[in-house]
Amino acid sequence: MKIYSLMVFALLATASCKTKQSVDNLPKDITLKPINEAENDKEMIQELRMQIDSLSKSVACTDPADWRIAPAGAKSCGGPGFYLTYHKNVENEILPMIQKYTNMSTAFNKKYGLMSDCAMVQPPTGIRCEDNKAVPIYGSGGI
Repeated sequence: MKIYSLMVFALLATASCKTKQSVDNLPKDITLKPINEAENDKEMIQELRMQIDSLSKSVACTDPADWRIAPAGAKSCGGPGFYLTYHKNVENEILPMIQKYTNMSTAFNKKYGLMSDCAMVQPPTGIRCEDNKAVPIYGSGGI
């Protein structure tokens, strides 16, 4: 009888210590975390911008006549976000990338309802070479 009582006591003690854990209280696998869509979209656009910038800087500037200027990106009110210089030797590769970047920027602005200052970004009036880099010239004074 003593053994029977000890077994019943041990069973009751064990059962009362058991805690209920719901699935909601357990740690979540990070791979199951929802992706922030806006951050993902922004990262894709930034990655393309880095590729464009890298390509535009891949040629040393020795003669400004060999360089071109292209509008890139999109302000939410319309117009380009900025102007980019590139060497004529990378034109066939870089122009489709710039167009894709501009389209992605436009879609991002619309999708997330972004606003901007609506100021028109003025294009550079020329290019000069400085330390083997193409430097855009703004205005008549070159600055």
